[in-house]
Amino acid sequence: MASEQAAELTKEEQEAVEGVIANLKLDSSIPPEAFERGYEIIATTLICKCRVDKATEKYKRFCKMLETFGVHKLGAPTDKDFDGISPHQWGSYRVCGKDKDGRQVLWINGQPIPPENEAACIRASTWFFFAVHADLHTLREGVTFVIDSSSNQQEKEKYGNERKMQEAWQAYPLRPKHFLIVGTSFLQRLFINAIITLIGAFAYNNKVLKRLKFTSMDEVRGLVPSADMPTHLGGDAREDVKTYVQRRINGFPGWKAQRQGDPSLDLADMANLSIGSEGLDTGGEKKREVFHM
Repeated sequence: MASEQAAELTKEEQEAVEGVIANLKLDSSIPPEAFERGYEIIATTLICKCRVDKATEKYKRFCKMLETFGVHKLGAPTDKDFDGISPHQWGSYRVCGKDKDGRQVLWINGQPIPPENEAACIRASTWFFFAVHADLHTLREGVTFVIDSSSNQQEKEKYGNERKMQEAWQAYPLRPKHFLIVGTSFLQRLFINAIITLIGAFAYNNKVLKRLKFTSMDEVRGLVPSADMPTHLGGDAREDVKTYVQRRINGFPGWKAQRQGDPSLDLADMANLSIGSEGLDTGGEKKREVFHM
């Protein structure tokens, strides 16, 4: 469904983004390409509720995680950028609509990841994560986060990298309003609880951990309208994941300068720009843009 977003970054949000950028520029360990991913910095700042120090540390951790997997360039995705990401890997993600409060739904089908596919998986998950967050309402209000293991009731194969990948997922600047895990077996719950006990407290605050629930699909349906559920669970027919990722990320005005290859637009300037249905305000003529939600 197409709709326009009238919201823009507030003065407080703009100042917070500037503060995060200033902090990052003082750290020589931040790779130069991190400053090319301007939307990620803006998104992290808003997800962290404009707490500059927290957003700075969260984005540093996120960049370090990408470096660990050898993932460097993650601009606005094109079909060519998707080379090397298999349909099976895209199958970990489900395109949804919104929850009952208008937040986007981040839906993941949990499955094991062979070590040789780790980097491709991180690329796909990063694009999908930011695509889900590519509207200001979701950035400000959080997401409904669903991990769905109900499609595979058998014990899943393990590759020995489960803790490594769990640490990677916890490096994302996630702020779920609802955090639901569906369809896990008793042994899977024990494993997940063990991971959370070992490293979860260092990645999420107590408020987020308290929101994690092992639950049923019926409870998920109580938060997500039937039409907004994934298509395979009775939701409306939707575009495939790759199309969704491209549309949502490329449609977010914060990516415009990068997509046009404009090196004159410094990221510090980007922090002063309004982000909304009218695109980037560079002091000249505005180009009308429409969000598709």
